[in-house]
Amino acid sequence: MVLPYKPGRLQEEALMNLLYEPVTGSMVSHVAQAARGFVPNIVPTDTEKPPPDLEVFINSVISASKVGTLPLLVAFVYIVRAKSKLGPANYGIPTTPHRIFLASLIVSVKFLEDGTHKNKKWVKYARMNTKRATLKFSLDEVNIMEKELLGYLDYNAWIRGHELFRGLKTFQ
Repeated sequence: MVLPYKPGRLQEEALMNLLYEPVTGSMVSHVAQAARGFVPNIVPTDTEKPPPDLEVFINSVISASKVGTLPLLVAFVYIVRAKSKLGPANYGIPTTPHRIFLASLIVSVKFLEDGTHKNKKWVKYARMNTKRATLKFSLDEVNIMEKELLGYLDYNAWIRGHELFRGLKTFQ
């Protein structure tokens, strides 16, 4: 899971305490902020509902899947890695941040908790439909998102200790 890294005693204690804390709004905000860098401001047409607010989406997926702090922290590291691989000039569609987050969380949970949710379940967890916003991914889309993210990560899901602690500083 995590390659060896020798943090200071305070860092180690902070990490251990954080891992047992429930996911907070602050954590979700940091993850959303990292994922937002993937898309320019695109205004949908009048006939098209915009995607849900990214933080609302993240909270919904976390609640439905019952994901804890560690998978969310690892997903954050994957998002940061993907951003560094893609660079600032890469843009996408309005749902790109939602897709990057979802793929990062799926890979994180599968890596940390072997034998967990299948992608059919993630399709359900990620479905949102309100008066103001809608989001619905097909199973094929979720499979492609996961595969593309793994490509951005060079199929390396291992986390180095310094990456985890850099993410921890963001979450504190």
